[in-house]
Amino acid sequence: FEYAVRVRLNEAGFHDVEHDAEAAPGTTRVVLLGDSMIAGMQVPLESTFARQLAAHLDDAAAGRFEIINCGVDGYGTAQALRMFDGRCASYEPDLVVLGLYYYNDVLDNYYAGGSTNHPLAYRCGRPYFRLEGDGIVATIGDAEAAERTAGERLDRILRVSYLYQMIRPYYSKGKGRAFLNREIYSLDQSPAVAEAWEITRRLVVRLNERVRAHGSELLVMLVPSRWEIYPDWGAADWGRIDARDMDRPVRMLTAFLEDQGIPALDLKPFFLEAAARSEEPLFFRHDPHWRHPGNGVTARAVETWLREHRASLFPADPARRSDVRPAAE
Repeated sequence: FEYAVRVRLNEAGFHDVEHDAEAAPGTTRVVLLGDSMIAGMQVPLESTFARQLAAHLDDAAAGRFEIINCGVDGYGTAQALRMFDGRCASYEPDLVVLGLYYYNDVLDNYYAGGSTNHPLAYRCGRPYFRLEGDGIVATIGDAEAAERTAGERLDRILRVSYLYQMIRPYYSKGKGRAFLNREIYSLDQSPAVAEAWEITRRLVVRLNERVRAHGSELLVMLVPSRWEIYPDWGAADWGRIDARDMDRPVRMLTAFLEDQGIPALDLKPFFLEAAARSEEPLFFRHDPHWRHPGNGVTARAVETWLREHRASLFPADPARRSDVRPAAE
């Protein structure tokens, strides 16, 4: 009960304004990929990161950018890859921003992980990838070949109820849960977590290849969880957090992306600085998503990155700058 929002989807099915098939002349198109953190259906449309970013850039860059939000609730990196191939490449973007919410994306990318982020995932044929040699291959899991029993058909119908999902979580036909989301912060990580990380890395490489093949550039935006920004919340929700390394995912991803030559934007410094000077929480307390100010912090961070890497698209007048890069950087 932390929010009540009337959601409007555009004709393409995204939480966004309408976009023409072709960009206006002289416009730089930016496509956003990711999960519910990017979709932003917990706040009104104008408060989402995408629309706040568009508003900042309209003011700062005289309408030279068009922001297209293709984020979808429950998506992992595999679905972002499929979304780009199937739908978003047709926008012919100049820049693709992948919002990597590593807290649950790593588990969502792992078929045997038993993610509860999308309880219908297996039954609906959601694509996953597994390691094979130096690459990855797609699979939709056991349900692809299995004949559904009457009980399984009834189970699929009942999972429309969120209460039923919570009472009877579905973990890959009894395989059990390989790990919990928060184990990505653990000091000692299991082989399953290591495998999920490797799948995630290979998915990012595959997406980067696809994006470059379409003449665009990929920016991976590293999205922190609320427990990283508000450690007291972590202690309250999980108990002791001193057995966890809350910076480990960012260190791993930053080193990997640098090695691959893929641009990265770490949101964590921006959120820590904003949280230190704001009495208003950037996240909802119990729901994991950004409130209006958190969406705003993300918009300013991406604007700062664009100013640093697309400076020619911004006016030269320093009075119009709104750079908010944290002093620590």
